[in-house]
Amino acid sequence: MGKAKAGLGLWLLAALALALAPGVDAQDGVSVSGDYMAYAVPDYGSVALTQSILESTIDGAADQGSDRPAAARAQKPDWTVVYDPRVSRRVHDEYVSNLRRLVGPERAGAIDAHLREQPAATQFDAFAAPYGLERASLADVAAGYLALMWATANRTPAPTRAQVQGLRGQILASDGRGIGVPAGAAQRQQLAESLIYRVSQVAVQREIARRRGDTALADAIADNARQMVRKDQGVDLRQMQLTQRGLERRR
Repeated sequence: MGKAKAGLGLWLLAALALALAPGVDAQDGVSVSGDYMAYAVPDYGSVALTQSILESTIDGAADQGSDRPAAARAQKPDWTVVYDPRVSRRVHDEYVSNLRRLVGPERAGAIDAHLREQPAATQFDAFAAPYGLERASLADVAAGYLALMWATANRTPAPTRAQVQGLRGQILASDGRGIGVPAGAAQRQQLAESLIYRVSQVAVQREIARRRGDTALADAIADNARQMVRKDQGVDLRQMQLTQRGLERRR
């Protein structure tokens, strides 16, 4: 029974690889599409939010040149996320619907089955636990996502707890700089779930490359992570370093 379940897990991982990375070729293996990642996961404004976070944390040590009232700059966003199962189900269904449209019903069905057995939230919790991050905070979710994307784009091992906590602190210290955290609980949950699904995708891709020992695939994943963030958020993660103080421009 254990071996059968392990075999099923490997099969699901392979199916997930195919669905996450369309364009499979028997000679070249799996190609990874950054555009695919952008289209498959419902956005809900997560790209805009992480762009604002990056702009604020990297360049916004002081809110210089802003013509917004001081009271608006000082307003603290609510990072709290409470997970309503109904919202989670809608996000899941929209994600699977996007998969079905992009890669066909068979691959989408495999992903759906995998996520029912191992929900994206559960996968994120396993990823986040060593870093002391929690899904109940949108700042924590954003820190996990950005740290993973930085490590992926730069082809580095997993970031350290100190690095991720430094990024988390950097995000929280940016409170009041117009990041655009929604006031509505459902909107915050949708943003968090969007980032959680993105983390799950990238983490699985990294694991596939690691298990295969496929450096070409790892390089492709890194390049696409870099290109996606550069295209969507306007930041080249290879020009950044992640330290105990958070993300900083390389000198």
